[in-house]
Amino acid sequence: LLAVDDVGKVPGPAGRLAGWAACPPAGLVIVAAARPGTVRAGHAHWAAALRRHRRGVVLSACDELEAELLGARVPRHAPLPPRPGLCWLVGDGETRLAQAAS
Repeated sequence: LLAVDDVGKVPGPAGRLAGWAACPPAGLVIVAAARPGTVRAGHAHWAAALRRHRRGVVLSACDELEAELLGARVPRHAPLPPRPGLCWLVGDGETRLAQAAS
């Protein structure tokens, strides 16, 4: 497991991290936290490769455009009011509402 917080502060379009993001070795799971603006603007950044995998978590309090970064659509209004940990799980264009535990 490789966890990266605040992707925008981890530089580089090149290097080992970029290679792992593009084609993770067997058994490697990369979890990266990013602001949508960072992912949207960083086409040359290594995080763009993670985006192409189309898997992630989008907090329910965010707008529906953020899920589109992962190739998915979420309802404009969530079926539940926003609360800490309420999120959309995104995988291959499909979405599921979930509650993350703290």
